[in-house]
Amino acid sequence: ANDGLIDLHLNPGALRQAKLVIFGDSFARGIGQPLSRLFSEVLFLRSRFVHPEMVWLAQPDYLLSQNVERYLANVTPDTEAPPFFLYPNLPKAKSEKGSREELAEQLARMLRGPRDREMGELACVTRPGS
Repeated sequence: ANDGLIDLHLNPGALRQAKLVIFGDSFARGIGQPLSRLFSEVLFLRSRFVHPEMVWLAQPDYLLSQNVERYLANVTPDTEAPPFFLYPNLPKAKSEKGSREELAEQLARMLRGPRDREMGELACVTRPGS
Protein backbone atom coordinates (compact mmCIF):
# COMPACT_ATOMS: atom_id res chain seq x y z
CA ALA A 1 0.00 0.00 0.00
CA ASN A 2 1.04 3.58 -0.55
CA ASP A 3 -0.36 4.80 2.76
CA GLY A 4 2.12 7.01 4.54
CA LEU A 5 3.56 8.84 1.55
CA ILE A 6 4.38 12.47 2.32
CA ASP A 7 4.82 15.31 -0.17
CA LEU A 8 5.71 18.78 1.00
CA HIS A 9 5.50 21.81 -1.28
CA LEU A 10 6.82 25.16 -0.03
CA ASN A 11 6.29 28.38 -1.97
CA PRO A 12 7.05 31.66 -0.16
CA GLY A 13 5.72 33.55 -3.20
CA ALA A 14 2.26 31.92 -3.12
CA LEU A 15 -0.87 34.05 -3.30
CA ARG A 16 -1.73 33.16 0.34
CA GLN A 17 0.66 32.77 3.22
CA ALA A 18 -1.35 29.84 4.50
CA LYS A 19 -0.94 26.14 5.15
CA LEU A 20 -3.03 23.47 3.41
CA VAL A 21 -3.03 19.84 4.57
CA ILE A 22 -4.38 17.25 2.15
CA PHE A 23 -5.34 13.71 3.13
CA GLY A 24 -6.09 11.51 0.17
CA ASP A 25 -5.18 8.92 -2.41
CA SER A 26 -3.03 9.03 -5.53
CA PHE A 27 -5.53 11.27 -7.29
CA ALA A 28 -5.14 13.91 -4.56
CA ARG A 29 -1.36 13.59 -4.69
CA GLY A 30 -1.29 15.28 -8.07
CA ILE A 31 -2.93 18.49 -6.84
CA GLY A 32 -0.29 19.42 -4.24
CA GLN A 33 2.10 21.09 -6.68
CA PRO A 34 -0.57 23.20 -8.46
CA LEU A 35 -2.09 24.23 -5.10
CA SER A 36 1.31 25.48 -3.95
CA ARG A 37 0.73 28.45 -6.24
CA LEU A 38 -2.14 29.41 -3.94
CA PHE A 39 -0.79 28.26 -0.54
CA SER A 40 2.71 28.88 0.81
CA GLU A 41 2.77 25.44 2.49
CA VAL A 42 1.06 22.34 1.12
CA LEU A 43 1.42 19.06 2.97
CA PHE A 44 0.03 15.94 1.27
CA LEU A 45 -0.45 12.86 3.45
CA ARG A 46 -1.38 9.67 1.62
CA SER A 47 -4.15 8.10 3.65
CA ARG A 48 -7.83 7.33 3.24
CA PHE A 49 -8.28 8.65 6.79
CA VAL A 50 -8.10 12.11 8.31
CA HIS A 51 -5.51 11.74 11.08
CA PRO A 52 -6.31 14.14 13.95
CA GLU A 53 -2.77 13.87 15.32
CA MET A 54 -1.41 15.21 12.02
CA VAL A 55 -4.00 18.01 11.94
CA TRP A 56 -2.95 18.98 15.46
CA LEU A 57 0.75 18.86 14.58
CA ALA A 58 0.46 20.78 11.32
CA GLN A 59 -2.12 23.37 12.49
CA PRO A 60 -3.37 23.96 8.93
CA ASP A 61 -5.35 26.97 7.84
CA TYR A 62 -7.18 24.72 5.38
CA LEU A 63 -7.85 20.97 5.34
CA LEU A 64 -8.79 18.86 2.33
CA SER A 65 -9.78 15.19 2.37
CA GLN A 66 -10.23 13.36 -0.94
CA ASN A 67 -10.69 9.70 -1.85
CA VAL A 68 -11.98 8.01 -4.99
CA GLU A 69 -15.28 6.18 -4.90
CA ARG A 70 -13.75 2.69 -4.65
CA TYR A 71 -12.99 3.44 -0.98
CA LEU A 72 -16.68 4.10 -0.32
CA ALA A 73 -17.54 0.40 -0.69
CA ASN A 74 -15.85 -0.38 2.62
CA VAL A 75 -15.56 2.71 4.80
CA THR A 76 -13.58 2.44 8.02
CA PRO A 77 -14.14 5.27 10.52
CA ASP A 78 -11.26 7.68 11.08
CA THR A 79 -11.34 6.63 14.74
CA GLU A 80 -9.94 3.25 13.65
CA ALA A 81 -7.04 4.68 11.64
CA PRO A 82 -3.54 3.75 12.74
CA PRO A 83 -1.33 6.69 13.77
CA PHE A 84 0.00 8.25 10.58
CA PHE A 85 3.66 7.93 11.46
CA LEU A 86 3.31 4.18 11.91
CA TYR A 87 2.92 3.89 8.15
CA PRO A 88 6.26 3.01 6.60
CA ASN A 89 6.59 6.45 5.01
CA LEU A 90 10.11 7.86 5.01
CA PRO A 91 11.61 5.51 2.41
CA LYS A 92 8.89 6.67 -0.04
CA ALA A 93 8.66 10.30 1.04
CA LYS A 94 9.73 13.17 -1.14
CA SER A 95 10.00 16.90 -0.87
CA GLU A 96 10.69 19.67 -3.33
CA LYS A 97 14.41 19.27 -2.65
CA GLY A 98 14.35 15.49 -2.78
CA SER A 99 16.39 14.06 0.09
CA ARG A 100 14.86 12.41 3.15
CA GLU A 101 17.10 14.48 5.43
CA GLU A 102 15.81 17.71 3.90
CA LEU A 103 12.24 16.44 4.13
CA ALA A 104 12.71 15.62 7.82
CA GLU A 105 14.15 19.10 8.44
CA GLN A 106 11.34 20.83 6.52
CA LEU A 107 8.66 18.78 8.31
CA ALA A 108 10.19 19.53 11.70
CA ARG A 109 10.17 23.26 10.92
CA MET A 110 6.57 23.10 9.66
CA LEU A 111 5.23 21.02 12.55
CA ARG A 112 6.90 22.78 15.47
CA GLY A 113 4.96 26.04 15.20
CA PRO A 114 2.75 27.45 17.95
CA ARG A 115 -0.30 25.48 19.02
CA ASP A 116 -3.36 27.73 18.94
CA ARG A 117 -5.78 24.90 19.61
CA GLU A 118 -5.96 22.36 22.35
CA MET A 119 -5.42 18.80 21.24
CA GLY A 120 -8.62 17.84 23.00
CA GLU A 121 -10.67 19.79 20.44
CA LEU A 122 -9.96 17.10 17.89
CA ALA A 123 -12.04 13.96 17.99
CA CYS A 124 -10.12 10.71 18.42
CA VAL A 125 -7.14 12.32 20.11
CA THR A 126 -6.59 12.35 23.84
CA ARG A 127 -4.04 14.20 25.87
CA PRO A 128 -1.44 12.19 27.77
CA GLY A 129 -2.63 11.66 31.35
CA SER A 130 -6.31 12.35 30.58
